[in-house]
Amino acid sequence: MSELGSPKLSATSQQDPAITQPSSPRWQELFAQLSADVAGPLTHALERVQSLAASGRISRHELRALREDVETARQAVVIGQQIVRLASGQARQVRERVDMSNALSGMLSRRGREADTRGLHISRILAPVEVRVDPALLSSLIDTMLDWVFRRAHSAIELRIDMKTRPIRAELTCTFAERSSNGATRDRGAGEAASTNESLAWRLLEQTAATMGVALQRCRSPLQTTLTLEFPPSTSHDTRSPDVPVLDKGTSPPRSGNRLAGHQVLVLAARDELRTMIGESIHDLGLIIDYVESVDDAAAFCAEGLPHAIVFDAAQQGERLEKLRTQICAEAPELVFIEIIEDGPPLELSSASGSGTARIARDALTTALPSALVLELGKSA
Repeated sequence: MSELGSPKLSATSQQDPAITQPSSPRWQELFAQLSADVAGPLTHALERVQSLAASGRISRHELRALREDVETARQAVVIGQQIVRLASGQARQVRERVDMSNALSGMLSRRGREADTRGLHISRILAPVEVRVDPALLSSLIDTMLDWVFRRAHSAIELRIDMKTRPIRAELTCTFAERSSNGATRDRGAGEAASTNESLAWRLLEQTAATMGVALQRCRSPLQTTLTLEFPPSTSHDTRSPDVPVLDKGTSPPRSGNRLAGHQVLVLAARDELRTMIGESIHDLGLIIDYVESVDDAAAFCAEGLPHAIVFDAAQQGERLEKLRTQICAEAPELVFIEIIEDGPPLELSSASGSGTARIARDALTTALPSALVLELGKSA
């Protein structure tokens, strides 16, 4: 281990094959960490449930803590599933020319409220650089990077996108001062303990980068941490690879829909039957799915962090939902809205609806909703 006084550089990408070898010690460490990250919060949750069973009462604070424990364990499982999916080659990549600055700016807009809540000031110097990558995986890579940085940054974060010439490569760098365990900026005496116990978010970032062929480097000094992602430049002028699946309206997407893995969908529906239908129809897309029963619950959910898409029952339509949508669109105009209606055409995309909302008839939900999500999220990726 390097001395704290000297910058510590770690690089993981295609140069580190251990990431993609399930039998390697690295995977054994991951499984051990995943078990601990799930067992810890679930143990706390079980203790709270036992206390509730004994007393018959639970305070608002205890209920919130119980929910946080369960959500923490759930997130650990979801991250583990994403790592396995990427490492096993299930994420079929469809490479396209993507403006990396636009992709980063869009993600920062979606997560701006979270940054404000954490007291983080983000400055950006973004050159208009194009890379040839799978758009959904790029979105997941940026999202995971922000997950890791937001939990470690003390206050200020600088994001920079440049095109380097020797060798030619696109480069995304993120520089910030890390918090110590007591919330202050890490100083020369803080030690390197945190770096030896990598979070699941970091492991997911490593695996996503390795899957994409992106070189990932982390340089630590006593005053700051710099994270660097190096992308091969886009050299082809075509905008689609030959094997890009073309989806007709009302058809089911191929299993390569897993390219949406890690995207978060919020389902707003009070009827159990409809929630079940929605969940079953998109189960194979590898999405993170959350459910709420009312507009107020949806507003509370979005206050903690915006999803990538909201699928809602037409019965929820009204002034309160429209107000929530207006607020969300002001912050994240690319967020996808899909309405489930009782009668109508099987699938009407947002570009054709006039309202910016895609619509799906309930009796066509099983086939049309996966296609709608692939197409609508593909626009904003």
